[in-house]
Formats: sequence, structure tokens, C-alpha cells
Amino acid sequence: MYGRMMINLSSQNSLGGDFTFIEADGPARSQSGAPNGTSVKYRGRVDGRNDHFMGNYDTWLDNNNDGNTDWLTDCWKHPSNISPAPQAYILPKDQWACVQWHFDASKNTLQFWLNETELSQIQVVGMGDGCVSSSQNNVWWGPQAFENIRLGIEQYHGSSRPRTMYIDDIAIDDRFVACPDSSSSSSGSSSSSSSSSSSSGNTSSGLFGTGPLANGLCAANTGLGSGSASYGLSYAVLADGSAVSIKGGVAKTVTFSDGSPLTDAIAITNGSYSNNFCLARANGAMHCGSGESVSTTPSYTPASSSKAIISLSTKNIGGGVCALLADNTVACGSSSGLSPQATGTSLPIIQMSCFRDDGCCGVTSSGTIQCWGENNTPTQGPSAKAIFVTGADSNQCAVYDDGKSYCWGAAWEGQTGGAPEQNNPIVPVPLTDPVVGAAGGQFHNCWVHTNGSVSCSGNGGGTSNGAGGGSSTPTKIRDTSGTQLSNIIAVNGGRGAACGVAKTGELYCWGDAGGQAEKAVKINLNGKTVRMPADCK
Repeated sequence: MYGRMMINLSSQNSLGGDFTFIEADGPARSQSGAPNGTSVKYRGRVDGRNDHFMGNYDTWLDNNNDGNTDWLTDCWKHPSNISPAPQAYILPKDQWACVQWHFDASKNTLQFWLNETELSQIQVVGMGDGCVSSSQNNVWWGPQAFENIRLGIEQYHGSSRPRTMYIDDIAIDDRFVACPDSSSSSSGSSSSSSSSSSSSGNTSSGLFGTGPLANGLCAANTGLGSGSASYGLSYAVLADGSAVSIKGGVAKTVTFSDGSPLTDAIAITNGSYSNNFCLARANGAMHCGSGESVSTTPSYTPASSSKAIISLSTKNIGGGVCALLADNTVACGSSSGLSPQATGTSLPIIQMSCFRDDGCCGVTSSGTIQCWGENNTPTQGPSAKAIFVTGADSNQCAVYDDGKSYCWGAAWEGQTGGAPEQNNPIVPVPLTDPVVGAAGGQFHNCWVHTNGSVSCSGNGGGTSNGAGGGSSTPTKIRDTSGTQLSNIIAVNGGRGAACGVAKTGELYCWGDAGGQAEKAVKINLNGKTVRMPADCK
């Protein structure tokens, strides 16, 4: 579990004792020796002398099942030198600060960041540096999963005085959550907290920093591979951090080149024509490979949390790639590395998609479209705001907040559903149902509707191999039983390949990816589901 929030601790009436401001807990593990309950915390110690952040974890057991704790492990992790504490670990007062955290139950690990700098001296890996009780040899046992989180103030010690802390811009996710831009730091909607009460302000999705969701149903990165340059091969990241390639209706597991399993993937591209692909891990780094093997050596490592990768897209036939970073900037390159990409705008990019002709387009925070590389940014469009953009071979399409989709560029294969070939003004696609998302392949496009159905168009079933729905006009995709898809929240596309993920996390593919032409095949993921943020569920 990852989280982020802005805090502002008042210096008035805030001396004495410790207080918790982040706490999470969950059910105990089932293995022998595990406790009945476990919780983790990040706390502040404010005594006027050694004000500092600290880690804390508790475990407990009820041997007699009488509701009473039979032993308690109350452990802590201070900075290595707290007399005085290092400056970076001292609680800021009377100013807004960004705090970020990561609680990993499976690895018994706690991490904490202040203003995008990790405070490594209070990182807990299995055990801290002291406990009130050592019945578990100072080891923290992670729960099966975190089910509850509490944010605010829980005060300790009878001598503690009331204190005030403001909290705002809260985000919880299953991957690293960036801090807001300094220009948009929280200063408005907030409430105070004293004694043991808690407070909270505005809550955001956290997926794109301070940016909005990419569409009305779910955020852009739902685990599906992105980029239209693949040759009949699609990729997806699963909820457990693994990844698979999909072709002909069969999913194959992606591993590291040394054979070790992949457990922390968060985003992935579709493959290039040579099956090269790249993926991002939870630490924001990028690893690249081909087929079902990815290098153990990262080709991009973020210099800071703000430069962590949050989504990726295949950029061209030769395996080029662009990444959307946590600070809403873009970096492009290849498996050899990434460099900052000038997009022609100073506005944050909140969603991005690249395409076969070596170009990309992005949606800015103001709802405009910005393209770079082998493409022209449309200059005339509707008055509505863009919420999603995607690219095919030589045409691109955008989805707007009025539920309509507009395309520009080539239309000779019917990929725009009957809309004419035109760059400006961009032209609406003749779709009968409102749209919330889209994806482009080489010679086809697909659209996700608000009712969960999917329409595709392009090439009349020729080189799109059914990924375009078998027609040059928008056609609803059906599964192998003839039933129309009805719960899809996101789609992707490649050369003759397309896949859609359902609200349940199930994966459906058609074209070369499914192997049954325009009929969608449910992919066997061996009981696993496709990764998606909470906004999609």
C-alpha cells in the first residue's frame, strides 16, 4: 500500500509526547507463530528538544480467545542519531509538507518520504531498533493484507498537550504516489485535529499526482500494454505484479532474464514488431526485453520519486518508448534509456499514448491535446475538454468529456468509423453510445462506451485480422458465444490485435491477440486478474 498526504503541523500548543498520524492494520497471517493482529505507524515526537519522525509497529496475540491481549510487541525505529535528530528528520511546523509512505505486508517493510526524500533511517525491514516487549524478538509480522488505514492524530502520554494539524490532498494507491506540484500545494480545504480526533481534506486518486482521472470510469494505466506498434502481440500487468504476453488467446508469463519471477510490475508497453517491450516497476524504474524475458538491469532509474514512471507506451516500429512520469512530464527513448521530452507545452501531461509512426500525443491538465514526434497537434476541435487520447498508425483519436470521440489523420482503412480523413478541424466519429476511452492499432481503432460495450472499426477484417470488428464502420465486439461485451472499462490495440479489461479484472482479446478474428476470447490468467487502480472497481 502506498499513500501520500499534505500536512501542516502548528507550532502552538504542540509540545510533549508522541502522536501517530498514519496507521494501517489488517488480519494476521496463517502461518505458525504469527500474531493475531498487527499494525504499522508513522509517528511524530514533539518534545521541544528532539522533534522527529519515527516508525512504529505493534503485534498482539489472544491465546485464550477472550478478547484480551496476552502479549504486546511495541517497537520503534528512530533516526540513528536523535540527539539532536538529523535536520531532514525534524518535523516541519507552520508550513505545508508532503509525506509519502509505503507499507509492504508481504516483505515486512515500512518506508517514509518527506517532501520526496526518503527518510531511510526510519525504514523498517522486518524489525526496528527497540521494543517495549520483545516476545517476537523485535520482528514485525506483516498481515495478510492491509484492510484499514487511519490518518489524523492519535495522542499519547498524559502530559501531552492538544495540538493542531491540517491534512489535505490524501491519496491511497497500490503504487508510488507523487507529491503535488509546488504551485498547487494544498492550502485551502482542510480541517484541524487535536487530542485523539482525526482530520482529512480533499481526496484525489493519486494516479497522476494532482491531475484528474484520464476518463470517467478509470485511470489510463489499467495494466494493459500501450502502443500500437506490436505485431499481433499484446502485454498486460496483473494485480500481483506479474506480467504476461498474449497472442492467439494464450497468455505467457514474463520473467527476468535470469529466470526469476517478476512481482512488482505496474505498467507495460505493447511489443514492437521485433517483440521488444518495456515495463515499469513499483520503484519507478524501467526494464526492457523481448518476448517473455525482461532484463534484470534497469535501462532507466528515477533520480527522485517525482521522476518515477507511472505509464509507458511503445513509440515506433523499432522499439522506441515514451514514459509518463510522476511529475506529469514525459521522457522518451528506447531500451537504452530515456531522456526528457519537449512536448511543446508547459502544462502537465496527465495521459499519454504513442503510435507506430514514431509519435505520441498527450492530454494536458487543461483538457487540450499536445502531440510530438511524427504527428501534428490538432488546432481546431470541440469546445469540450479532452480526457483521453490514443494513436493508431497514421491517425489519432481523442475522447472528450461530452462523451464524443474525434479523430484526425488517415482514414483510408475505415479506422475512424466513417469519419473522413482530415487534420483540421478534427472530425467526430459516428458512434451511437457515449465514449469514455479508446485505443488504436495499426489499421483500426476501438472505443469503450459508458455502458461497458466496445465498438471497433478498421480495415474490414483485412490486415486488422478482426481487431477492427470485421468492418469499416463501428461494430460492437462480441465474445465467442455471440454475447456483446458489456463490462469493459479499458482497451488497447496493436497491429491486428486488441484486448479489453473488464471491471472484474478479467481479460478479453480479439484479432491476433485472441486468435478468433473479431470474436473476443476470455484469456486464462490462472485465477489472476489484470492490475487496475481502485478507481476502476
